[in-house]
Amino acid sequence: MAREYVGSSGESKAESSVSSGGDTPDKAQPSSAEEEEAAAPPPPKKQRKQSPAKTAKPKTKTSSKTSTKPAKSGTKCSHDNCCKKALQGGNCFEHGGGYKCSEEGCSKQAKVKGNCVAHSGGNKCSHPDCTKQVRARGLCIAHGGAELCSFKGCSKRAQSKGKCIEHGGGKKCSKRGCVKQAVSKGLCFEHGGGSKCSHEGCTKQVRANGVCFEHGGGKPCSVDGCGYQAVTKGMCYNHGRSDPCGHLGCLRVAEANGFCFEHGGARQCSVEGCTKRAHAKGVCAAHGGGIECSHRGCVKQALAKGKCFEHGGGTKCEREGCEKRAVSVGLCGEHGGTVIFHADTEDAKGWRITKALALRMGMADA
Repeated sequence: MAREYVGSSGESKAESSVSSGGDTPDKAQPSSAEEEEAAAPPPPKKQRKQSPAKTAKPKTKTSSKTSTKPAKSGTKCSHDNCCKKALQGGNCFEHGGGYKCSEEGCSKQAKVKGNCVAHSGGNKCSHPDCTKQVRARGLCIAHGGAELCSFKGCSKRAQSKGKCIEHGGGKKCSKRGCVKQAVSKGLCFEHGGGSKCSHEGCTKQVRANGVCFEHGGGKPCSVDGCGYQAVTKGMCYNHGRSDPCGHLGCLRVAEANGFCFEHGGARQCSVEGCTKRAHAKGVCAAHGGGIECSHRGCVKQALAKGKCFEHGGGTKCEREGCEKRAVSVGLCGEHGGTVIFHADTEDAKGWRITKALALRMGMADA
């Protein structure tokens, strides 16, 4: 028996009931669609896609490894008491920084294309037979490729600000009365700056590989029988001078026209009867050439700091109790600082060097 009823929503629905021996109606049976809808699980909620967790990479300490990056400009070598410029790894070339020349047997620093200047690694000096590196105007420092001091009448090399050490360029030794260039710690080598030879008991300056020349630092002169240190072209100063005086038997350096001053290679003072060298304006220092002392009323030649020796220019002799001016190697003429020693050995005949230097070389008696 089918009957209709009105639900709470106002819709009419038909219900069929089967009586089994009575008038009590059976409960309404849900349709198959409703059963499926009720049995179906609720749709899952949409979840945001989570990116995979980033695994933090462990930080590796690289302080123990030597850096191969070039050092910042202006940094000094990290080696104790070394004031040279750092190249790589915080060290200068002598202490392991930079690269050596790729030429077999060459221990010089590589400049360009893995080679040193002598082996085509960079520009060479245009002076004949010179293998040094160009600094300025196609020349090395020794042949005029350096900026000269801008102070009037000064021919020394400019260190900074266009001036030499004596005229305000660079940095002077902080020791009172010393006018030499500071090497490190504000001091020159004689007053504690720079590096000393690592050989036990040696106080000389380092030349190469941490030792002085006498203990294997640097190279000896290539001339047979000469034991002096090579300074240019593989030779010592006396054997390697590119422009000796043209006068027969003279070993001095040519200044002009191929001759030294004594053999006509420089201008003499224009004052009649004066045979001294002209410094400026065609006259010597005594006749107005050069730089006069800045002290009021003084007409003497300035030596350093714009003053003559009596007014604070120059340095005193290092010998105790001596008040005279030091000429070379820190000594006056009487104590071995002038050119008074004439070498008469077979390999150094005719050389004129200071007595103090001859004593150090064992060529003279005290």
